[in-house]
Amino acid sequence: MLTKIVTDCICGALKEEILADLLQSPYSLAIDQSPDAYLVICAKYLPRQKQSIAVVKLVSVIQLEEKKSG
Repeated sequence: MLTKIVTDCICGALKEEILADLLQSPYSLAIDQSPDAYLVICAKYLPRQKQSIAVVKLVSVIQLEEKKSG
């Protein structure tokens, strides 16, 4: 139940806030795959409130269907 609340409610609001920041500032994305079949996406950007200090935020963790190497 708690996982569903965090995933469906809180994560959605945080992603919307991060995406709004990304649309208004320069940013870079880092994508990394773990050996446990997860894909992690992080963004480094200048938030709307403090334009002089870059922040790094987790954008998404995606569980992949199969383990792959490469």
